[in-house]
Amino acid sequence: LTAGSFLGHFGNKAEKTAKLLLKSGKVNFVATDAHSISTRRPVLSNAATIIKKLTRNKSIEILHEYPQSILF
Repeated sequence: LTAGSFLGHFGNKAEKTAKLLLKSGKVNFVATDAHSISTRRPVLSNAATIIKKLTRNKSIEILHEYPQSILF
C-alpha cells in the first residue's frame, strides 16, 4: 500500500480500506509513491505515525525489517 492511502490522499474509502487491511495483518510493505519533490512528495514518516499507532509491535516489521529483507 502507499503511504498516501493511510493519510487520505486518495479519498476516504482508500484510507478506511488501508487501515482495515493493516489492522487485519494484510500489509507487509508501505511505499511512498513519490513522483517528485513538488508533486506527490514522500510522506512515509507521516504514515509511519499512523501505522505505529494501529499496529504497535508489527510496525517495526512493516516499516523496517520487511523492506530491508528485499535488499539483503
